[in-house]
Amino acid sequence: MIQHNVLFRFKATLGEDEIHRISAALLTMDRYIPGIINASWHENISREQHDYGFRHKISLYFADNDALEIYLNHRHHLYVRENIILPSLTDGVCSVLIFDALLSREAET
Repeated sequence: MIQHNVLFRFKATLGEDEIHRISAALLTMDRYIPGIINASWHENISREQHDYGFRHKISLYFADNDALEIYLNHRHHLYVRENIILPSLTDGVCSVLIFDALLSREAET
């Protein structure tokens, strides 16, 4: 299984309603994109203040690399990225961190 983690640094002017709209768009992508097993949204609650503005994260779970590739190239993912996420970020693609983790050996392809 692959865990696809994306951390976001949103514009300071974004309100909680807008962040909720973004999270809803991301968490419902499984309705449009096959292969998403699970999705979860998180806000950083660390008191250490080493987040460099990356305060929100989505984790998406895929069975294998093939399912992740389908997601990455899917038109709905590309639409959400270009029209919902990127306009909300502090500095475009420089305001995103991506970390993919192999959770089980069965996912290797």
